[in-house]
Amino acid sequence: MKMPNPALFPAGFVTRHSTNDFRELVSLAPPWGRLYRKIRPGPCAGWGSLANTAHLQAGEQCLSAGIAISGQTPERCWTFVLPLGGSTRGRVQGVPVAGDELCVIPEDKDFHWWSNDPLRWLSVSVCAARLKAHAQLSRNDAFWTQALQGRVALGAGGGIRLARRWRKLNSLIMNRPDLLNDAGRASRIERAFLEGMTRFVKADAAPRRLTQRTRIARAAQAYLHTRCHRPVSVEELCAAVGVPARTLHLAFHEAYGMPPGHYMKLHRLNEAHQALLQGGATATVSQIAMDCGFLHLGRFAVDYHALFGETPSETAAGRKSRKAA
Repeated sequence: MKMPNPALFPAGFVTRHSTNDFRELVSLAPPWGRLYRKIRPGPCAGWGSLANTAHLQAGEQCLSAGIAISGQTPERCWTFVLPLGGSTRGRVQGVPVAGDELCVIPEDKDFHWWSNDPLRWLSVSVCAARLKAHAQLSRNDAFWTQALQGRVALGAGGGIRLARRWRKLNSLIMNRPDLLNDAGRASRIERAFLEGMTRFVKADAAPRRLTQRTRIARAAQAYLHTRCHRPVSVEELCAAVGVPARTLHLAFHEAYGMPPGHYMKLHRLNEAHQALLQGGATATVSQIAMDCGFLHLGRFAVDYHALFGETPSETAAGRKSRKAA
């Protein structure tokens, strides 16, 4: 007897949020396994929605320019991201995004979205078992072959038509969450989301392959994320990934639009921001700055203010006042 797939999401749960405060955005992220980072100065604004069946999570999100998002796909799920509008200049997994393709993050894999432009996208995370069963029933080998490579190419007008279908379904389930608790109706909703992906796939698309520079940038990023609490020199990073400085420089420009030194400083500034927001009552600005590899506190304060629009002390004071309340 075939056992039913266990529920992966809280069926019937829907949520909407909007914010004009980067600190609030950061505070919303941990329950969803996401980490938001600022990569350029300026105000932050955004909104989003999310709805769940037991085996599928569908959402839409819009963020202002200069935000990077990282995290892990929901457990035992594949995630599909469809960029909208101006978001097509961003990068997912270090690879430039095109408006006529789905970005795919397989189960148990980290994801990274990076863009200097405003972000807007639709996303669907679906139970891996349900996805594989649907792919077999649809007999669409092209879809599955491309999904395994991280991108699904859509035919002419396919991106627009898929976005229209997904947004229509999103509107339905956000306004009728009761449908998501009914197993039969929820199953039909899940099938409608998946049919859109397989229906609009471009079967004869050439495979998208990672460039050598993208692989180098990914390896360097992984190395940095394990050593976020101390400065890492370009020389050390080159040695870690086994390439000369010029190759590393070109790889970071291709993947992130900036040199490795600037990327590393942004990474440590965001680590400091997270620590200032979440630190205990005894955590001091100077200690957090030192822990994140900033040895010159005056320079740290200037760079921090330029990126986040407030001083480190103001961030820490806001944390303490929120805890007191």
